[in-house]
Amino acid sequence: MSTTDTPSPGYHPSYASPDGDIILRSDDGVLFRVQSGVLIAGSGFFRGMLEIPRDNVEKENNEPIVMQETSGVLLIILEIINPMGDFPTIDSLDVAQQLVTAAEKLEVPKVITYVRRLIMRNPSFLESPLDLYILGCQNHWEEVARAASTGTLIYNLNASIHLEKLKKLNTDDLLKLQSFHCRRKRAMIDALHPYTGSPPVINWDNMLTGHPRGGHNHSPENYLCGPWKQLKLDISEAMESQPRGNWLRPRSFIEQPELQGLWVHRCLRDRCPSHSYFGKNEVHAELIRILDLLPSSI
Repeated sequence: MSTTDTPSPGYHPSYASPDGDIILRSDDGVLFRVQSGVLIAGSGFFRGMLEIPRDNVEKENNEPIVMQETSGVLLIILEIINPMGDFPTIDSLDVAQQLVTAAEKLEVPKVITYVRRLIMRNPSFLESPLDLYILGCQNHWEEVARAASTGTLIYNLNASIHLEKLKKLNTDDLLKLQSFHCRRKRAMIDALHPYTGSPPVINWDNMLTGHPRGGHNHSPENYLCGPWKQLKLDISEAMESQPRGNWLRPRSFIEQPELQGLWVHRCLRDRCPSHSYFGKNEVHAELIRILDLLPSSI
């Protein structure tokens, strides 16, 4: 784009050229000189405004058009619609939402497309998954909301700290997210029961050691014993606070003192050779396998 060597006071240095016949004033007082052709081509709002001929007095005075957007937001919009503009970065979801709101008002679809694509390509936005889910839902970006829903599994949605953010969601989007968390937690707990029928299903024999592979069927009572119930309780409580289940992957989970009774438990089946028992490595591997099969997005 063309710029002046010595921008006039108050003008943004990238938009201070006298070639710009339209002056915009941001909410925080920064002025932007922009060619009317750029605004007409990129914005339905400005197209409707600027296609009405101005009289000589208006041209002479060339009063700035007062905008409600901050200079930062206005600069990004101009850079996106200007054929000679740069590819601006967006450093926060708050700025992204401001851009989308402004773009809808100013009828600049190119900005909305740009923001949407940038969010999907920048993994840093997933560091705030609940905010990203809200942004995706508010703008009907299904793929954004779906990707963000996976990230929300690090949260306990019932915690009071998330209440104010969740209020920003409409009822359908809130229930969809809550239902996803509940389905994942329920599927994990159901998989730990010997009589569950719907997948994912634990391969029980894979967790018992001390017998040849393909050996005897083992009594279902093994999976209703006190130590196994303790395992289910620990997993249930942990899934409630963090449904993603990353706490299950480290070896420290299976080594916790509360589970020691499981490693000395013997098969209750009378004809079981050597009374097979639960193996730490086998149980841990099977639990992680089930974890990886759980629902992962809305």
